[in-house]
Amino acid sequence: MQHELQELQPVLAATAKEVEDMMHVITHDKEEAAETKKIVEQQEREANEQAAAAKAIADDAQKDLDAALPALDAAVASLKNLSRNDVVEVRSLQNPPGGVKVVMEATCIMFDEKPKMKDDPNNMGKKVPDYWEASKKLLNDATKFLESLLSYDKDNIPEATIKKIEPYINREDFTPEAVSKVSKACTSICMWVRAMYLYHTVALGVSTWQLLSSNVYKAPVYTVGSVFTASGSCCNGLQQRFFTR
Repeated sequence: MQHELQELQPVLAATAKEVEDMMHVITHDKEEAAETKKIVEQQEREANEQAAAAKAIADDAQKDLDAALPALDAAVASLKNLSRNDVVEVRSLQNPPGGVKVVMEATCIMFDEKPKMKDDPNNMGKKVPDYWEASKKLLNDATKFLESLLSYDKDNIPEATIKKIEPYINREDFTPEAVSKVSKACTSICMWVRAMYLYHTVALGVSTWQLLSSNVYKAPVYTVGSVFTASGSCCNGLQQRFFTR
């Protein structure tokens, strides 16, 4: 027995050395796996936060879209109910009421029609923009004007135009209810301007959501599960390395 033990001594020593080496490798790999797990958990948190932010924007965009599309449909339907004579009646006004003037001002802005600068009756030496001549130019061909409203490129409204229109959207006298007291045609046109503004705002929201969603779902994100899978592969490798003969 003593003799056999002596013969096994080198084998046992070599095996002990292999076990010691294996433990060093396992300890090192476990430390790396723990560090990787921390990084992955942080990635998961950030990915979840980004996904939540994208969903919030998507929900807001959908809410706005639900409001914008009916408004757009209502404006288009109202315009289609206008006759050529309704438009001619507006153009023929010699002294248009305030509601008509404000609607046509906004319409000129939408079509980038420039105003004529006139003397300000309330401020000597000052000039104020007057859109009525530009308005009559737009209204000159009633049929063509109505067609231009219906075929307006709502998907490519310049941001400069939107900024100019925004103050009108917030005015109390620039609502279909207020304008309906002075003009049928301008009521429909007012609805149209407001619908174009709302549609543009919604389109921006949807574009932002699409961009965020694209960034969120295209970004490579590792999960804690993938770390465990990698760890398992590592362990299998160690097992093959030290125990397969």
